[in-house]
Amino acid sequence: MVRAGDLSIGLGDLSGAAALFARAEKVDPRNSRVKAGMASILVRSERPGEALRYFAQAEAFGLQPRYYAADRGLAYDLIGEQDRAQRDYRVALRDALDDETVRRYALSLGISGKRDLALQQLDPLVLKKDRGAWRARAFILAMNNDVRGAETIVTTMMPGAAARGLQPFFQRLPLLAPADRAFAVHFGEVHATPQRIADARMTPVLPQLGADPTAPVMLAAAEPQPASQPTAVPRQPPIDRLPAATRPHGRVASKSPL
Repeated sequence: MVRAGDLSIGLGDLSGAAALFARAEKVDPRNSRVKAGMASILVRSERPGEALRYFAQAEAFGLQPRYYAADRGLAYDLIGEQDRAQRDYRVALRDALDDETVRRYALSLGISGKRDLALQQLDPLVLKKDRGAWRARAFILAMNNDVRGAETIVTTMMPGAAARGLQPFFQRLPLLAPADRAFAVHFGEVHATPQRIADARMTPVLPQLGADPTAPVMLAAAEPQPASQPTAVPRQPPIDRLPAATRPHGRVASKSPL
């Protein structure tokens, strides 16, 4: 029943999977794989707070996090815990390179403002012409204030009217809180519903995070500096090389059709 439930989740049949896991739980209420399966159903049903309670039970009953890290990472993203999410995605990707997990990881990096690192994760999938990777790339650009770049991508993927309809959605993304950004890019939801608010109250207390030695580091290329004279006075950087200020955009209350 557990194997059948896992297969049903993979096929997108959440109601069938839920029925199978419910029957399995009656047989073995402390089965860790059952708890993890039910958690995966919940997170795909936009209930990350409740899902995290089941993931905690799966871990308490002995299941190693690598078996459910990809889905727990999504749950963390949906409650605005991007650091925890990215650690879980890296755990999942250490065992196997799964395209969906790569896309989730890249989106999480984009949500937390790590634009260049996020796009770097997607490069191999983009080269394979993976449409999901292009979609994620557009979201990452929009979340990081490059609406024009996001629009350029969708105009090559979608008919003109549909692409133009995404402009308000892209403009809204940079203004959202991290959890709302995650719901927007994964489920097309830009407003917190009463159901989401109720589910957020079910989130368990999370332990404090320590240092993460596996975190990736991107090194910026240093510009060569001319040799200074002994009497030279340090100069301020020219105005045109200072970071440009971001501008606020408009709002929209629609789901993403991508």
